[in-house]
Amino acid sequence: PVAAATAVFLIYPIGQGSFSDGMPLGISGTFNFMIVFQAEHNILMHPFHMLGVAGVFGGSLFSAMHGSLVTSSLIRETTENESANEGYRFGQEEETYNIVAAH
Repeated sequence: PVAAATAVFLIYPIGQGSFSDGMPLGISGTFNFMIVFQAEHNILMHPFHMLGVAGVFGGSLFSAMHGSLVTSSLIRETTENESANEGYRFGQEEETYNIVAAH
């Protein structure tokens, strides 16, 4: 975070020749800086940006797949008197899920 803040608030404005080109503090100024920065440098087409976006979406996909795998392997059934969301109880004898059931 320190290196990123130094790059955005110090290095970039010095490279542009004026601190008025740097990112201001505040949400509307930050959004304006991001739009102008994209217009001047076209960062959305940079290969590392594309890899980062693919990584975020891929991570979210794998997280959803992991959640569905764990949920599909639940074998403990609840009775009418308990919530379906109750899950594991401390000290219970029987297993709550079985990884073999998921494959």
